[in-house]
Amino acid sequence: MCARLLLTARAFAEGVHALAVSTVLQLDKELSHPDEDVRKEAAGEVALLTPIIKAFIIGNGWLAASRCLQGVWQPRLHPRSGGWGSTCAVPAST
Repeated sequence: MCARLLLTARAFAEGVHALAVSTVLQLDKELSHPDEDVRKEAAGEVALLTPIIKAFIIGNGWLAASRCLQGVWQPRLHPRSGGWGSTCAVPAST
C-alpha cells in the first residue's frame, strides 16, 4: 500500500512538472516570438493553464503528502492482542 501511495505522489509531481514546462515554453513564445498571432495564441494558453497548474499543485500536492504520511506512519496492530487499541508501538501488558 505504501508503494502505491508513493508512486501516486510521484505521478502527480511528474505530471504537473510536464504541464508546467509546457506552459513555460508557451510563455517564452508569448514574450519573444516574432509573429503577433503566435504571441496572442500563446498568451491565451498561458492565461488558461496558469491557474489550473497552481490549483493542481496546491490541491494534489497536499493530498499526496497527506496520504503518504498516513501510509508510512500508520500504526500496525499487535498480532497477539488484536483490536484497534493495541499497536506494536505500545505492546499490551500480560
